[in-house]
Amino acid sequence: KIAVRIFNKDHNFALVGSTPCVAVSGMLTQFGNSEVRLFKVSNKDIEYGNLTGTYKVPTNNGDVRKEKNLWSLWKGSLSRNTYEQGATFAPDVKPPKGYMNLWGGWGTDWRQGKKGTKQLKAILWHCENVLCSGNEDEFNYLMDWCADIVQNPSKAPSVAVVMQGIERGTGKSTLAHVMSLICGSHCAKVSNQDHFTGKVNSHL
Repeated sequence: KIAVRIFNKDHNFALVGSTPCVAVSGMLTQFGNSEVRLFKVSNKDIEYGNLTGTYKVPTNNGDVRKEKNLWSLWKGSLSRNTYEQGATFAPDVKPPKGYMNLWGGWGTDWRQGKKGTKQLKAILWHCENVLCSGNEDEFNYLMDWCADIVQNPSKAPSVAVVMQGIERGTGKSTLAHVMSLICGSHCAKVSNQDHFTGKVNSHL
């Protein structure tokens, strides 16, 4: 029972299509944010193959110690986290029964916003006067783009904002940092073009 409770903290059994998978939450990416990662059951069988525990079996000659693979205990337990319908991303509504919700919540509490009024004014000034060079139309578009992410988290934006500058250190990543604080585990901050357009982009 202890082994099952430990695995249930971050391991989940879910069907992806017709393939049984293990969804592990809280996995750190190379960019420092956490995510839910899917693994084939066979891969976890290899990883946890030597994870064993001992238990006592009473006999007429006294207790006999035996070993059991803890991973096999979790897989065969009726108490394991199981989502037979698969996984879905549902930040706005509670998913139907049997679906694992990949939505992990926001990275910050909006009710604490009043405490950072001065910082917010400084960030807005930076966005308008540095990132948008004082162009009101560009600033309004940028703010609308950011607001849409928060107001409609279940819908992917139809456009991406690209900022390009001649010099480094002008604060282009400031807005990305703020959005990463808001979006929490659902935001990945990258600085290399290959991490965005390359073949290895599972973090997106």
